[in-house]
Amino acid sequence: MTSILIIAGFLFSACSSIEEKTDQQSKASYHPDVLASFVVTIPEPIVQDSRLSIEFVNPINAHELNPIYIEMQMLDDRHYQLDYPAKKGMMLQYRYVMTGKNNNVEINSDGKELASRFFFITDHSRIEDTVLGFRSSVAIGETGQIEGTLRLKGSGQSVSDAIITSDGISTTSSFDGRFRLQGIPAGIQNVTIFSPDGKFEPFQQQAVIDPNFVTPIEIELIPKKFINVTFIVKCPENTPASAKLRLFGNLNLLGDSFAGLFGGTSLSQNRAPELSRQSTTEFLIIKQLPVETEIHYLYSLGDSFWNRETSRNGTMKNRTIFTGTEDMVIEDTIESWNTLNYQPITFMFTPPASTSQDERIQIQLNAFGWMDPLEMWPSDNGVFKFVLFSPLNFSAPISYRFCRNEICGTKEIGSQSDQVFSFQAGSSSQTIDVPVGVWATWMPSTEPTIVSTEETSKREIGFNTIVEYSDAYRPSYLIYMENSLNAISGLNANTVILPMSFTFRSAQPVWLDIVPGQNPTLNDLELMIAKAKEKGFHVYLRACTHYPTNPDDFWSMLTQNPNGWDQWFSSIFEFYRSAAEFAESNQVDGIIFGDEDVSPVFFGSTDSSSHIGKLPVDIQQKCNDLFSNIRLSFSREMLLAVNLKDIKTAQIFPLEKSDGLYILNLGQISSDSRDTNTYSANISNILENSIKPIFDEYGKKIWIGLDFPSIDTGYLGCVNFFNDCMVPSVLDFPALLQPELTISLKEQSDLYNAALPEINRREWISGVSTRRYILVGNNQDQSSSIRGKPAADVIWYWYSTMLGIPTQ
Repeated sequence: MTSILIIAGFLFSACSSIEEKTDQQSKASYHPDVLASFVVTIPEPIVQDSRLSIEFVNPINAHELNPIYIEMQMLDDRHYQLDYPAKKGMMLQYRYVMTGKNNNVEINSDGKELASRFFFITDHSRIEDTVLGFRSSVAIGETGQIEGTLRLKGSGQSVSDAIITSDGISTTSSFDGRFRLQGIPAGIQNVTIFSPDGKFEPFQQQAVIDPNFVTPIEIELIPKKFINVTFIVKCPENTPASAKLRLFGNLNLLGDSFAGLFGGTSLSQNRAPELSRQSTTEFLIIKQLPVETEIHYLYSLGDSFWNRETSRNGTMKNRTIFTGTEDMVIEDTIESWNTLNYQPITFMFTPPASTSQDERIQIQLNAFGWMDPLEMWPSDNGVFKFVLFSPLNFSAPISYRFCRNEICGTKEIGSQSDQVFSFQAGSSSQTIDVPVGVWATWMPSTEPTIVSTEETSKREIGFNTIVEYSDAYRPSYLIYMENSLNAISGLNANTVILPMSFTFRSAQPVWLDIVPGQNPTLNDLELMIAKAKEKGFHVYLRACTHYPTNPDDFWSMLTQNPNGWDQWFSSIFEFYRSAAEFAESNQVDGIIFGDEDVSPVFFGSTDSSSHIGKLPVDIQQKCNDLFSNIRLSFSREMLLAVNLKDIKTAQIFPLEKSDGLYILNLGQISSDSRDTNTYSANISNILENSIKPIFDEYGKKIWIGLDFPSIDTGYLGCVNFFNDCMVPSVLDFPALLQPELTISLKEQSDLYNAALPEINRREWISGVSTRRYILVGNNQDQSSSIRGKPAADVIWYWYSTMLGIPTQ
């Protein structure tokens, strides 16, 4: 292990200010021009007829759709240079691209396309970078690791959700301020640390990265103050009266998720603040922004690609301000919304009658693939309107369809064929009235749901009727949280489980980390917890793992020897400890550790279908030590999650420090389709013969999770897909419908009708959970979510009965 080497005076940069303009900088700080000198080393000479260029990755542009390349000057066949003007105080994003007939972006040590490098400008700077390879090649060169802890100067408080980046590899800090970066090229590398919301001053230094070693770094960050910035905006006369104007910028509180979304943008319409209309063409918003910070921003009637403001000559327009130390007033005038030589298109859409009043109606456009849906604007008589101004200069027709809460697609009434429309703009304006269809995956049933009932008394105080959210996450989902909690309240659930996920980014060495856009940020989780508490729910977190691709790929690559298992347990411990400390700080009722993929490890499963190879000989000691140490960080209820099949083949039960088990599923209910009575008998056998013996031996709390996908083979306990028995999570929204699988809402309802009475009859069971609940809205898809499906009626009846709430 080596120590960090701080090299003073070498803070370097890169910048692009294409079409940027500041209308007004009231009391802004002075930011002089400086020079950024790039020097880059590539692993081998570039191919013939190609050039080496820098692509400046502006966070408020969909840079993959609008790339900007600047050719570099060759020093020799492996070294290139570029001098570029910048401004002191800029946070720059860039990457290297081999341009020519085919553009090849640089790659990281895993062979994946590098998203961007970061650099913070403090003065004239010399930037020395090392490229490992390009998309068409294999990464060359030795790499090392950086790990450390971030704290605020003065208070010593841990800093979470900070972004740490070096040589194009990025991560975020966990709740305890810890972070790890892997795959950093050996040599002297720049380390940049900044806050997505500008809560502290950017930190930047250089570190010596030794190959195959860990470079430790302990950083104290200086907190920033915030000021009120008032944006007063004058819009063009043709701004629609019902339109919503949003402010997009390079901070999280201005819609930047810092996640790789479609087209290279990181800005989400659902997270961007909406301005208040003061008159027909005047809008206003007041935002608290960090002092002395570079703010890139734009105004839009859509997102950062569609309907963003343009200049009079029709080009996309960006704005920049540097905030000062006192409150500011920014007065901006939007020149135009239009595409030069093209007239806007107005879409008029009447949603199907099944649409709920609280659902967001959206239009989704397909210019380069289906892009993020855009919110439409309510008009008269239940009609929704959207005027598309820009960009419109496409050579081919653009496809579009309609969505509700990001659940996209309608079907023709009668034929039930998918409705996908198209348009092509021209010199004349168009108004398109879209024929009414039905939502593709939502049609309320006109028939009453059959529910198995019986005379029973309510359960004892403390019984948990639970809804567990799906762990599929996108930054745009947070806006739907409150409506989903209202729907859960309508089920008479008293407990919600919120997934807290980390992703295994690497197997050699093991790297378990938050991936923005795939795992919820801690800030998002805090907001979810607060909303659930406001609604009166008991709140539990479930710490679960994700994988970049198939979990089997990770486990096949993991070196399952003592060193490999030590790395795995160390990574799991760091994740679980951080989750426990986060849960303790937010005073949730409990935390659940585990998921379908780690369950075989924690319980020493010998199940032959498991993807786990040879477990370590000291597996029991490792698991006991893991949960004993985690218990030191959490004082409330702690459960372990386990697959039913792992209970049947378990060699160990590390329950000494836990309060109980969360059974993730009931396994295979039947080998073929049967009636409810047969399912009930089989479930009774599972409960009595596989689960109750564990309760009898250990006396711990038992929660039962119900995970029945809405397919005609839901009784199998898994998704039989291409001769592979897969975890039902593969069907979680936003997964596409699989034509090989047949949707059956009745089969799911039958399984709930069989399971819930059997669970209710057993006093030793203290909670029941419906799993994988979709956050965004009603969706009659193939997933295990019951939202909008007949099984929700079954849940409502039995949750009401269990809690003693009248059902008549």
